[in-house]
Amino acid sequence: MGKEENVIQIQETDSYSILEVEKKYSNWNFTTNINENYKALLDNSLDGICVVYDSKFVYVNRSFIKIFRGSNESDFINLPINKLLHPNFHTIASERINRILELDDIPERMEQQMYTVDGQLIDVEVIGFSTIFQGEKAVQVIIRDITEQKRNHHKLIQSEKLNTVGHLAASIAHEIRNPLTSLKGFLQLADSEEQIVKRYIPIMRSEIERIELIASELLTLANPVPLEFNKANIITIIEEVILLVEIEAGNKEVTIHKNFDHKQIFIKLVESQLKQVLLNLIKNAMESINGKGDITLEVKCTETKVYLHVHDNGTGMSKSVINEIFEPFFTTKPNGTGLGLMITKKIVENHEGVISVKSIEGEGTTFTIELPLILKL
Repeated sequence: MGKEENVIQIQETDSYSILEVEKKYSNWNFTTNINENYKALLDNSLDGICVVYDSKFVYVNRSFIKIFRGSNESDFINLPINKLLHPNFHTIASERINRILELDDIPERMEQQMYTVDGQLIDVEVIGFSTIFQGEKAVQVIIRDITEQKRNHHKLIQSEKLNTVGHLAASIAHEIRNPLTSLKGFLQLADSEEQIVKRYIPIMRSEIERIELIASELLTLANPVPLEFNKANIITIIEEVILLVEIEAGNKEVTIHKNFDHKQIFIKLVESQLKQVLLNLIKNAMESINGKGDITLEVKCTETKVYLHVHDNGTGMSKSVINEIFEPFFTTKPNGTGLGLMITKKIVENHEGVISVKSIEGEGTTFTIELPLILKL
């Protein structure tokens, strides 16, 4: 195989294809007169390539010189690698080199920061493997400059954050503006008709409480309290929640049914938070039922998972509603904040669980919570 063919091959292969080349030439020594075919392959690689021996650079290719903004290879030959490495990566780089030299191991690619010869800090992705330099084991390293890629990724994240904040701010303003408008109107009325004001005090109090509720739920999301998980019987938790809602359900002519696989099913949980989840789902189910209806709480187990189903025979939901119910401030209730199900989802995820929903318009809805199982009895 001639020199020209080798050069074309390296240009057409993916990044890090030099690993395949290294397998072929692994027994060749790196000296001042590197085999011309191999040198052509290395010098035409788009990735930076260097050889490290005794913690110093003993070979660098053209791309390496370009990445680190050198004039020629003399800027790097015999330069200690720590001169280019950010101090945070001195120890890990040394450990990786030792792994390669002692075990012939090829560590996974990693990202790190390095300095160019003019002192600029850049982000790079590196991977190394063993080679031979003047009869001794050395490390050959492939380096890719990912500074621009990281910068663009950061800009994208910032843009997404700003977009999210914009949507959230608009939603909050909309939700709070409505009760504030009502309060403003009542206060204007109070200036002119004092006798009528008393009738509107309960409504004004209700609007203030609504603002407080929105603020409280937002604070729950913004400043979550540290979670203390304890082993507990989820059946006991469900029974206690049912007692809390039984009277309300009876007043609405809604019957709550229970269907449990076992009497005791233990999981790790934060009791107050799991009760909040159940209360949210059960109250939503009651509100979806017009007239008499049924809610069924069902718990099923596998060897590793617990499945809690909350089923109602209410009005159900359309596909478009299902797609948005966990979004902040989305609600189909006249007095809803649109935060309850979003908080419910967050709590379930904090318990290493998953929540999902199935619904048929006119037939009912089933929410399913999947949680890790500890023990079933």
